[in-house]
Amino acid sequence: MNYTPVQILLILIGIVVFITLAIGVRLFIKSLFKPSITSISKHLWFDGAMRFLISILLLPAVSFVVSVAIFGIIIIGSTELIQTPTAVLNLSRDRVVEFIEEYKYENILWKWDKRLKNPELLYNYQERKIIRNRNLSFISDSRIYKLSYTFQISVPENIDIHLALIKFEEKQGQSIDSFIDSLVYELERSIKFNEFEFYNPLDKKQQENFNELIKEFLLTHIENLGLEFEGASFNVD
Repeated sequence: MNYTPVQILLILIGIVVFITLAIGVRLFIKSLFKPSITSISKHLWFDGAMRFLISILLLPAVSFVVSVAIFGIIIIGSTELIQTPTAVLNLSRDRVVEFIEEYKYENILWKWDKRLKNPELLYNYQERKIIRNRNLSFISDSRIYKLSYTFQISVPENIDIHLALIKFEEKQGQSIDSFIDSLVYELERSIKFNEFEFYNPLDKKQQENFNELIKEFLLTHIENLGLEFEGASFNVD
């Protein structure tokens, strides 16, 4: 049976507390039959009540604090925190070896856990959002037309999509975030933002047209990657 770091810590604390409690009880019982033994130290003297307090309550309490501190330091220095859900991949990162999702104390692994070593790698595949905000300025009819817009793309919580993105990033030599940043420049080069078409951000129809314009361009580049377009909107200053 494989015990997690937290479980081992609790077991060790329980053992230490049990041992010190047993020692305390033994000292207390011994003091009842040998009145000459008046302390648990050669240099201290306590009456019966104080001996009872020390042997029954104080020793386990002190041992608990000390054991938590000692074993806590050991475990903190010997464990690695991970985020879930996590997929354990093989070295070529094209196959899932194991999923870590429903795992008690699932975000704590021993540093020597084989899942943290090659040829198996940890990869977090939680859903995340990619949001971009842009501000543009145009000169039209001797005046400056300022338009700001934002769009959002989501990376679904799907291991197959994330595996495909890993391969895509390796092939492109850039992250998916950098790829989206590059798309922004292509988008602004391809689309002519017309001040006579997008001038009223409070107009629902204009917002819908703008959303469709951005969606149509982005989906031609991201849909095959499994990314999802969440929406776009504009504003005018």
